Amino acid sequence: MRLLQAALALLLLPLICKSAVAVDYAEHVTGNGPVTIDPTKAYIAFRILQKSEFRFERLPSNEEIAQYDQDRRAAFDDYKKKKPKGNDFEFDPLEARFSVNTQIGKIFDKQDGQYVYLIAVKPGTYVLYGHMWQEGPGDMDTCFCMGTVKFEAAAGKVTDLGRIRMPDDWDVPAPPANPAGILPFVLIPPATPLRPAGRLQGLPVEPAVLHAMDKMPNSFGVVIDRLFPIPGVLAYERDKVVDPKSTARSR
Repeated sequence: MRLLQAALALLLLPLICKSAVAVDYAEHVTGNGPVTIDPTKAYIAFRILQKSEFRFERLPSNEEIAQYDQDRRAAFDDYKKKKPKGNDFEFDPLEARFSVNTQIGKIFDKQDGQYVYLIAVKPGTYVLYGHMWQEGPGDMDTCFCMGTVKFEAAAGKVTDLGRIRMPDDWDVPAPPANPAGILPFVLIPPATPLRPAGRLQGLPVEPAVLHAMDKMPNSFGVVIDRLFPIPGVLAYERDKVVDPKSTARSR
């Protein structure tokens, strides 16, 4: 109950910079034929039962954060020169600069009745930030700001997240109510890896090594939730995110 009250309180906060936010599209691998891996890029694969869109965020370095702060100060100084009495300054939040969104129609493959998305990104540590739309129907944009996972996406490799189960997926058995949040978004680590035959042609496909990620800002002004607990990876103690691997709070 405490968590639900906290989530509802956060939902009542004013939207933060939503009109000013610009998020890049992920670079999708689509088409037919064998896939050629760019050794300078990392690749993230995930499966879903119905076509949808998700947002990933790369965790920035200290240098990138410092550059963002510098850019924001410069933009504010320029704004004040033009509107010395203005109070409507907007600047994209830090999360937007390092976020990418998938596109609903850009499917890589279909395996075992599930759609496979494959995106090429800059190598680094990524967070599954939320179920958020850029070109789809836009219903119930949701960030996993109260608890999610992070993982390393290495250059020249395909990192397999497994399946993201949507709250309204129609296959059985249906997940129980989310004990830690509002909607049962469930990340199911891969029991078996994506088949390396066919388009992947034996390329390096490795299951993601998942770690608990603590609370994040709701910089996009959307519904706040958290992922369903993942055994051995992600757990909760009331409003705290717990990493079972270290038996301590994450981050």
